Amino acid sequence: PNPNPNPNPDLPLAHMANHAPEGTQPNAVFCELKCEDLGLSEAERAALPVRRLKEGAADNWADEACYEPIGATDRLLVIASLRPLQDEEVFLDYAATGTLPGWYTKVTGPLAGLKVVT
Repeated sequence: PNPNPNPNPDLPLAHMANHAPEGTQPNAVFCELKCEDLGLSEAERAALPVRRLKEGAADNWADEACYEPIGATDRLLVIASLRPLQDEEVFLDYAATGTLPGWYTKVTGPLAGLKVVT
């Protein structure tokens, strides 16, 4: 059986990465990439397993018809692990601000708010 709960395995699984719970350090970080810096052709961008929601499309992540290939000026948000991971949950620091839900606890320590921007 397919252990991937995503009905379309070609779509990203970033929604399965969670904020690190209290007392836990992140084991992954957000990396923002500018498509224009990657030097990819239109055909190469279209071949990536990354899509953006079409303008005016319904917010239905499981419907491939709602998506289109990324453009040359888009930015990608990639989740990268800080070490090899096996059979463990992916934890990030959402670094959220403002009014926060009760389950949210601020990450402290050297990995607090860490993200990579190109």
